[in-house]
Amino acid sequence: MKYLKDHLRELLAALFLIAAGVLLLLDPERFTAVVIAVIGVLLLIVAILSAVRYFRAPAAEAAKGQELFIALIALCLGAVCLIKPSIWESVFPSLAVLYGILLIFIALARIQSAVNMLRLKLSLWYLPCIGAAVALALGLIVALFPDMSLMPIWVFTGISLIVNGLLALVFFFLIYSDARKAAAAEARKAAAIAAAQEALAASDRPPQA
Repeated sequence: MKYLKDHLRELLAALFLIAAGVLLLLDPERFTAVVIAVIGVLLLIVAILSAVRYFRAPAAEAAKGQELFIALIALCLGAVCLIKPSIWESVFPSLAVLYGILLIFIALARIQSAVNMLRLKLSLWYLPCIGAAVALALGLIVALFPDMSLMPIWVFTGISLIVNGLLALVFFFLIYSDARKAAAAEARKAAAIAAAQEALAASDRPPQA
C-alpha cells in the first residue's frame, strides 16, 4: 500500500499517456486544439500570478525583477492560444515535436527510476531501462522527423504514447509485486528475529517453583 501511495504519480502518468494516445488517434485535430487551449489557460494563470506578485511586492523589490514582463508575455501568448490557435499551426508544422520531447523527458525520468531501484537493490531495476530505451527511440523519431505527412506522424505519435503508457503500467505492477514480496520477506525476517529474541529471553528466566 505504501508503494502505491509513493508512486501514484507514475500510475497516473501511465494512464494519462494511454488516454492521450487514444484521443490523438481518434481525433488528432481536436486533441491538438484542446492541448493548445490548455496551454493557453496555463499561460493566463502564469500571467495572473506574476502580475499579482509584481503589484503586491514593494516597489523597490519589484523593480529588481521581471514579473510584470513575464505576466505580459504570458498574457499575450495565452490569448493567442485561446483566440487564434490556428496561428500555432503555421508556426509549428506539427505539434508532434512537443510530443516527441515529452517522450524524451519520460525516458530521462525512467532512467532515474532504474537508478533508484538499483540503489535500493530491487531485482527488476532493468525494466525502467527498457522503457527508457523505447521512449527515447520513439521520442527522437517523432521530434527529429516532424516533416513527415501529417496523418502518419500523428498516428505514430499516438501509438508511441499508448505503447509507453502500457509499458509504464506493466512495469508499475511488476515492480509493485516485487516490492510486496520484498516487504513480506522483511516482515517474515523481523517476525523470526522477534520470536528468537523472545525464546532467548524465556530461556534466561529462572524456573518458577
